[in-house]
Amino acid sequence: MNEFILVKFHETREVIINGTASGYSTGEVIEVEAGTHTISLTGETNFTPSAQDETPSGTSPIQPLMVNFLRV
Repeated sequence: MNEFILVKFHETREVIINGTASGYSTGEVIEVEAGTHTISLTGETNFTPSAQDETPSGTSPIQPLMVNFLRV
């Protein structure tokens, strides 16, 4: 079963999931396989945390797991 995440950051960045470019931080819902995933962003490292390990569960395209990165 697949799960869904939505990555938020104050500007558009490419989202990296498990080392692979997987979408953008522009409100785009990203579909992932069930399990734990390491999520990060490309570009200047002016965000925190530098990466997040997340295990989405029970998500849907209209209720994805929210993953937030903050500018530092």
